[in-house]
Amino acid sequence: TAGAAMPPLLLEDDEAVAVAIGLRTAAAQPVTGVDEAAVRAMGKLLQVLPARLRRRVDTLTSATVSHPFFVAGEAVDPDALVVAAATIANHERLRLRYRDEGRHVEPRALVTAGRRWYLLAFDLDRDDWRTFRLDRVTKLAATGARAATREVPGGDVAAFVASRTMRMAPTCPADIVIHAPAAQVVDRLGGPPPGTLTDRPDGTCRWLAPPDTPEWHALRLASIGLPFDVSGPAELADHLRSTAALFQAATAGPGRSG
Repeated sequence: TAGAAMPPLLLEDDEAVAVAIGLRTAAAQPVTGVDEAAVRAMGKLLQVLPARLRRRVDTLTSATVSHPFFVAGEAVDPDALVVAAATIANHERLRLRYRDEGRHVEPRALVTAGRRWYLLAFDLDRDDWRTFRLDRVTKLAATGARAATREVPGGDVAAFVASRTMRMAPTCPADIVIHAPAAQVVDRLGGPPPGTLTDRPDGTCRWLAPPDTPEWHALRLASIGLPFDVSGPAELADHLRSTAALFQAATAGPGRSG
């Protein structure tokens, strides 16, 4: 029964393991104070977990690594998360400031993408759906007014936010010649890449990749791990050059970069 203080919790084995894994995941989130709180709670939980359950947690976490290309995000105010989540749950309208501009919205959902948090809401002043990065949102306040029940276009919140955030990022198709047969590329990726992959008579293959950000093109090329030439676009070539320079400087040693 809910009370003024937290009572002792009785957890089944699977529930205890799930909580432990959830705390380790929360420790990596860019929410101010949540990472430290998750680490403290994790320490307390591990002290009381039976050895057999600790082994299950350790086995899973030791075999799991974070994706190195997750987009970094600025720290999010946990109070902003709480206010946004409460207005969503209570179907209330919300006032906030986004990049120092006042907004009046009907919040629909919170969406995580890598280490970024987004608020999907219907903007009443613009009469359209908007996606707000929570690390750029300040002064959230519930108005108490009832929010209308609205369906997200397409019906899929995650897909809608993904399409909106992708639209905001510059994208371009890519024309790549990989110095290996197409079958070897597919083997490296674990399946065909997006776009078309065609063998060439000289033993190389040509990959015509659909529009995406230069960062994601570079990620896929790095995951293939084979020599390649960039036929276009210039944006991708520029991104690869700047990334290569960054990595080269990092491995040059102190005082030897440049």
